[in-house]
Amino acid sequence: MEAEPTISDVLDAVSKGFSGVQVEIEGMKTDVAGLKSDVAGLKSDIAGLKADVTGIKVDVTGLKTDVTSIKAGMVTKDYLDEKLGQRDGHMNRLVNVLERKKVLTLEDRRAILA
Repeated sequence: MEAEPTISDVLDAVSKGFSGVQVEIEGMKTDVAGLKSDVAGLKSDIAGLKADVTGIKVDVTGLKTDVTSIKAGMVTKDYLDEKLGQRDGHMNRLVNVLERKKVLTLEDRRAILA
């Protein structure tokens, strides 16, 4: 038959149990410290991303300004077609006049208007 545990035996058992709990708590403290460090690193990364986004916004704003400026200086295809058509008409009239005045031969005329 087993002997009844003494108060000392009970205290030893409780003490060992608390020692295990204390080890677990210390492990948790270490884990929490690691988490704090990770969160601080994430905050730093987010701050860097915010700075990058701000820089990108500035670049996009600059690009919008450039595109607006380019658009303001552009001409349309219709405008170019009209101006080139006018030049073609002038060229044809000039070649016809030069041919009539015998400055150009028929071959010259064909070569120029080809």
